[in-house]
Amino acid sequence: MKNLNRAGLNWAGSKVALIGGAGFIGRALAERLSKTGASVRIIDNLSAKPLLPVIGVCYEESAEELTPERLSDVDVVIHLAADKSVPRSFIDSQIKPRNIDMTRRVLWASERANVSKLVITSSCEVYGDASRLPNREGDPHRPRSPYAESKTEIERLVRSRAENSHVDITIARLFNVYGPGERPDAVIPRVCASIVANVPFPIEGEGTQKRDFSYISTTAQHLLNISMHRNLRVVNIGSGVSSSIRDLLACLTSSRVDVQVEHGRPRKNDIGEFRADVSMLNEYSPGVSNVPLSVGLTETLNWWKSMGPRFANEALTAEEKKARE
Repeated sequence: MKNLNRAGLNWAGSKVALIGGAGFIGRALAERLSKTGASVRIIDNLSAKPLLPVIGVCYEESAEELTPERLSDVDVVIHLAADKSVPRSFIDSQIKPRNIDMTRRVLWASERANVSKLVITSSCEVYGDASRLPNREGDPHRPRSPYAESKTEIERLVRSRAENSHVDITIARLFNVYGPGERPDAVIPRVCASIVANVPFPIEGEGTQKRDFSYISTTAQHLLNISMHRNLRVVNIGSGVSSSIRDLLACLTSSRVDVQVEHGRPRKNDIGEFRADVSMLNEYSPGVSNVPLSVGLTETLNWWKSMGPRFANEALTAEEKKARE
């Protein structure tokens, strides 16, 4: 790989394109890369309206319109763009084909531009209601939503292309990434924003469903580390520990945080638990410490507090409006 040295993990002088890089994870990657001396190129249509300013040069373009010229001289492409809402994927029939089309275009443009490395982000949702835990990379896919089906199809597409492509491609299966700056369309930012806005936090069902929560700084470092490896086809990125929604609330209340709760109906086709097997991750990205959930929750809540009640209310209202569209 041009300018990249696995032994020293040296990004200095490299050129990196982040597709969907204006979002939560993309911003964390851009911030880390900028500090290493890498040149960062953001390609994002800004449809998701990020909560924080974009870092780096941003081209306001859709992944579906990506051209090889835009990736000219790029060493590494990390594809993050997707409509990731599981509930909305049951309503909007275009989410599945749109996610697939974006990835197909990124594959084509990356190959035409002769990039050295392409990382495609997938999701733990592909595992579905697994027959065993933790979720291992070789386990069968059992998608339970159109969103999960889109990621399953994307992985099939990537695997078939990777066999004959001159571009080295890795699939990164992300579990539940969280931290400061994430929009409240996921459970942790939603509960933190609700606390700051002084409104009830809606729980789907009894709150017993478990997820593998991985703090943003940890996830970003893992993504950069695996980008240094060749012939790594697929890897989980998670903490290896699962926690329930009840666990999250207990963690907050133990810190004397008042959380208003409102129980609703269980989510359609919800999964009882996701938990990453991180054996391969630890092999290819060693030495990255997990941030304890209690610490990550505190950091995230403090960020929302620093933004204030008005900001939290506006962010929650925007997500509720989007959910109704």
